[in-house]
Amino acid sequence: MRQIQKSILFLIVLIIPGLLFIGCETDEDDLVLAEVGPDKIYAALLNEIFDREVQPFNSFEEELEYRRSILDSLIIQQLLIQEAYRLGLDASEEVNRLVLANKGEFLLDVLYLREIEDKVSVDEKEIRALYDSLEYKVRASHILVEDEETALMLLDSLENGADFAELAVTHSIDPSAKQNKGDLGYIVWGRTVMPFSEAIFNLSPGEISRPFKTDYGWHIAMVYDRIPNDERKSFELMKLSLEETVRNNYRAQLMDSFLTAIEERFPITIEEATIEYLMHKQETIYPPQLLESMPKNDFDLRQLDRHEKELILATWEGGQMTLGQYLTMNQQQRPDVRPDFDDYEKMAKFIFHQNVMDLLVAEARRKGIEDDPEYKRKIKRFKELTMADIVENDSIPIYNPVTEEEIRKYYDDNIELFKVPAKIHLYEIQLSSKDEALKYKNEIKSLTRFKEVAGQITERINYRERKGDLNYIQRRTNRLFYDAADQVSVGQIAGPVERNGKYSILYVADKRPSELQEYKQAKQSIQSNMRTERKQESLARWVEEKKKETEIRIYENNLRPGIDKAKYDQTN
Repeated sequence: MRQIQKSILFLIVLIIPGLLFIGCETDEDDLVLAEVGPDKIYAALLNEIFDREVQPFNSFEEELEYRRSILDSLIIQQLLIQEAYRLGLDASEEVNRLVLANKGEFLLDVLYLREIEDKVSVDEKEIRALYDSLEYKVRASHILVEDEETALMLLDSLENGADFAELAVTHSIDPSAKQNKGDLGYIVWGRTVMPFSEAIFNLSPGEISRPFKTDYGWHIAMVYDRIPNDERKSFELMKLSLEETVRNNYRAQLMDSFLTAIEERFPITIEEATIEYLMHKQETIYPPQLLESMPKNDFDLRQLDRHEKELILATWEGGQMTLGQYLTMNQQQRPDVRPDFDDYEKMAKFIFHQNVMDLLVAEARRKGIEDDPEYKRKIKRFKELTMADIVENDSIPIYNPVTEEEIRKYYDDNIELFKVPAKIHLYEIQLSSKDEALKYKNEIKSLTRFKEVAGQITERINYRERKGDLNYIQRRTNRLFYDAADQVSVGQIAGPVERNGKYSILYVADKRPSELQEYKQAKQSIQSNMRTERKQESLARWVEEKKKETEIRIYENNLRPGIDKAKYDQTN
């Protein structure tokens, strides 16, 4: 029990802004769970922490016991807060500086609560409609292009007998099209962006869509097959997750609308004179031949003096951006997302997205969020948690400081803990076909060739840029791959290894045997762990003493109404 209490206390003490979005309050939230001297702990606070937990419980009593452990941690926390007030930490410059630095985060929290969360409402019909849409899954292919004109040209080719897969290979800008020929496999409703789901689920097998637009570009889709969705369970089993999906869809819609309104509320004005000056400066620095080949969305910041860097590039209500600030920000972005200097509309949108958090904070202040009771509660809570953290880490003396002899003895008595496990450096090519995997295993003769092929065809998409490099693995982290690779020598290829219907071949680039970590290397971590243990023991002693000094009342019966007893009745 003590370990559970400590871990929960650690979780609570390290709460940071941005994590707590409070929904509708219930009468249960007003129940007093405990009194710690003059202070009361309400069910709302415990529920706020409990609702972030995702672990399931097997019985009513098991959940009740977990809630008891949270309540005990809240009591400990309140004792720390009371001690912090006694020490005058509420007037501490360090504490108040931290509160001030985090005010913006809490303004955003409560703005989100009022503008998004409070407006989300879901009824049974919407949940049922989503469930019905999951009855089938479809196998679809698509061709992705940049503009509608290209999409219409390709559609015309398809209507005149062109092969869909061939056009996907030659024209699609989807990076995977060269390998999968546009085939996306079987898709369940909602697994793709909504315009795409709506388009393909309105098609019959063999039918090709009209061009349609998503955030990725323009698509033409074709459906090959429609079959029952074997992932769909009974409505009752899926109801809670479906409800959350519907809520998330509403949240996304509300957020999009709200951000559009903010963009209209704070229009960005680009100072054309500054852009013209920048482009003229560029023309005076570089010869015409070189200028023609240079990108129109970048400029060497080092070519500007301090006065030029301070020229105003963009303004909006309550803010502005200098040329130097823009170019610095610009250089931190990928070249393909930087807008051209002469495209004022894209520049304004780019600047808006880079400053959107500050604009949202400004909007929160404009809407009077600083006077919202929930904002005040969050600020007070954060301040008190910060004070409690200082008490726990800086004000409670450590009993029995750790000695050199204790550290050495621990090392000698636990020598097995300091053996670094053997590890193998692997490169992987993952494929859907075992025969294809065997073919590449037999064909590839060098690491250079293996990396080249992995970068082109491995189906572990995130590893293509890394040329299939899995780095060093240990047996405890990937037993299947490790055991296969352990059977071959460095420079050889292991596999195919089957996992989840995919087949991997593994190039063994290096093997390192197990080795013992020397005492000098291990000393710091041993000392840190032992010191943490002593701090926990010291905290436990301090809490025990404070509990004896403080009148504490626990209202056990008020813990029970927060538990949905019916869900455990159904499982018994």
